[in-house]
Amino acid sequence: MTRATQKAADLERSNTELQQQMALLQAKVDLLSQQSLSHPNQPNSEPEPSDQLQELHKDYQELDPVFNKLDESEQLNRKLEQRLVAIEKARQEQEAEQARQAFWSKLRSLHPDVEQLSASEDFKGWFARQTADVQELSRVSPLGAAQVMSL
Repeated sequence: MTRATQKAADLERSNTELQQQMALLQAKVDLLSQQSLSHPNQPNSEPEPSDQLQELHKDYQELDPVFNKLDESEQLNRKLEQRLVAIEKARQEQEAEQARQAFWSKLRSLHPDVEQLSASEDFKGWFARQTADVQELSRVSPLGAAQVMSL
């Protein structure tokens, strides 16, 4: 029983040491990441964070599981960032489409014959001869576009 207790205590002490080393390594990685983010274009005589991480990996091969977990976390983070960018782009496109639909819906309510009028060659020629201010007015708001249609 004493041998088992001693072995458990040794394992717990070893586990604590590994956790401390892992925390230290994570702090170093975080610091390196912050430094590269705060000075992205500044010439740097220090090795790249990935190079330093590779050196740490060589020096602490007993922490392979920790390094593997860091690599997995980094890959997952990259994938999540890519998904977030795609979601944000889709959201922005959806908002833009909703704004376009609201613009045309309001314009149709103000000027029901907008499609027929804007499709006519007479209107196209007239519109092309207008100043930039008049042309911009038709793009700014449905009310402005309706006023241009009425002209």
